[in-house]
Amino acid sequence: MKIRLILLLCLGALLVPASADASDESVTLSMQAEAAEGNLFREAPRAVRASLDIGVTVPPSATVVTPMINSRVKFPKDMTFHPDPKKTPVCTKVNPQASLGSGVTAMVDLCPRSVIGTGTARIHLARSALIPPLDDPRLVIFNAGTTAQGRPKITIYGFSKATGAGVLMSGFLARNGELDIAIGVLPFDSAIADFMLGIPGDPLEIEDDAAPGGIRVVRGQDPAYLRAVCSSGAWKATGRFRFATRNDSTGELTSEPVEIESNPFSLPCSGLKGRGRLGALRVIGRPKFRRGKGQTVRVAISNVGTASLNKVTVRITGGGTGRKVLGRVPPETSRTVPVKVRFPRTGNPKRRKLRVTVSGGGASRSRTIAISRKG
Repeated sequence: MKIRLILLLCLGALLVPASADASDESVTLSMQAEAAEGNLFREAPRAVRASLDIGVTVPPSATVVTPMINSRVKFPKDMTFHPDPKKTPVCTKVNPQASLGSGVTAMVDLCPRSVIGTGTARIHLARSALIPPLDDPRLVIFNAGTTAQGRPKITIYGFSKATGAGVLMSGFLARNGELDIAIGVLPFDSAIADFMLGIPGDPLEIEDDAAPGGIRVVRGQDPAYLRAVCSSGAWKATGRFRFATRNDSTGELTSEPVEIESNPFSLPCSGLKGRGRLGALRVIGRPKFRRGKGQTVRVAISNVGTASLNKVTVRITGGGTGRKVLGRVPPETSRTVPVKVRFPRTGNPKRRKLRVTVSGGGASRSRTIAISRKG
């Protein structure tokens, strides 16, 4: 295999002119996604399994391929990353100083619980379009924490056993839903023919003499890292990709970058309408009253349903009166509401009862609390 690879690399180097021009690549984008289990909803996020496929096509007459150096995919607005350090700790050990040529198992051993996804790739060796792409690269996606703006970051490690080389890619999910991935320099400035990223991804079977049966299985550790709703009946995505040649030793550009847009892609989905449901009420702290005065009472409410509750209102009656209109409360969220309560001069001078009622979306919950006089 190594002899064949050396011959292919030599052939590719001979066939690529020193000042080769870009080859008018085009990019095809597609996605697959489905609920990890159960149903999807229009508003309540649920865990999904998804894969992103990117393919680079060169004209039949092309002899060289310009490498992709950056991928920016506008993810569907309904999909979001949810890194949970308790399930997938932030991995800092898979970095440019690591021994990238040591292979997938060695890199996974650095951060075994941080894997969030897997993938595969094919590459054009030495940029040559005249020899078949190498199809053995395997990709592992790690949780890399967050940006300074609090956006999720990922590190992608790729390894080709045939070339004995590893490469790093780093990315982050911007607030506008764009997944921006910077692609490291491949050996001999080779070019990506296509790649697939999956979260949590299909299990990768990697040869490992220390594993039972000689096979190590690598898989995403958090099935709920990627969550989605289906708000409009379709998930839509598109992308912009940057191509240029680089010095494979320094990473410096050796040609002017060219940006190419992919096809717009739409994947049908189906989301249930769902139903809002009020959770238990809580009054935070120990409010006290003064006759004839006002006092703020903090009420914690939650929507534990699968749809928004609309026109939500908090009313307080009994030994004091108050009212606060919240409006919409999204599903699976909580709110702490300060309600100004007025206490009349009449009534028990030392202890009173308040009835707290929350209503909205055709649902209501109440509870009664006793409060004592202040001072």
